[in-house]
Amino acid sequence: MELGKLVCGSNDAPCTANATLNLLSSSIDRFSLRSVNYLNNEFSDEAALFGAFCARAALENACAALVGRLDPFRMLYLTEFQSQGGFEYGKSAKSGFKWTGEPASRIRTVA
Repeated sequence: MELGKLVCGSNDAPCTANATLNLLSSSIDRFSLRSVNYLNNEFSDEAALFGAFCARAALENACAALVGRLDPFRMLYLTEFQSQGGFEYGKSAKSGFKWTGEPASRIRTVA
């Protein structure tokens, strides 16, 4: 079974939510396949540059899909918002998902 289908489920009915989940599923499958290929092949410059990006993209899309399955209204809202003519790619939207890590003050270093 593909990771995208496992996370997003089987979405055959034609509606906006299913179209969004199918898009996320496709993205998860592409990025997870590339990540696994980087892990299984000899280490290369391409793996050094894009391996972590592919793994993070697969993880972020999987998290977005899971949140969307739990809160479909939010996913539908974001889909409609992004389809508007004035939407700017790369610009953070107030209603978008925010992925944050540990604040620098809480990260411990070992001396």
